[in-house]
Amino acid sequence: MLAYVTLGSNNTEKALEFYDAVLGEMGIKRFFDNQRLYFYGTAPGQPMLAIGGTYDEKEATCGNGVMPAIAAPDTE
Repeated sequence: MLAYVTLGSNNTEKALEFYDAVLGEMGIKRFFDNQRLYFYGTAPGQPMLAIGGTYDEKEATCGNGVMPAIAAPDTE
């Protein structure tokens, strides 16, 4: 299972510009996206950071648009 943290943004394009620059300095790049979430990481199967809008498409706040996913050995 993937390990990642999703951060919601009220301005996804501006957030992507910021994270492209900052994470790029650390050797972290965009791996893939689904036109809603944009995933950054160092290698497949490693923890990632996802940037995108909120699930309910309302304003991103500290509780709306943030989702951690913890790696587990299996779905059980």
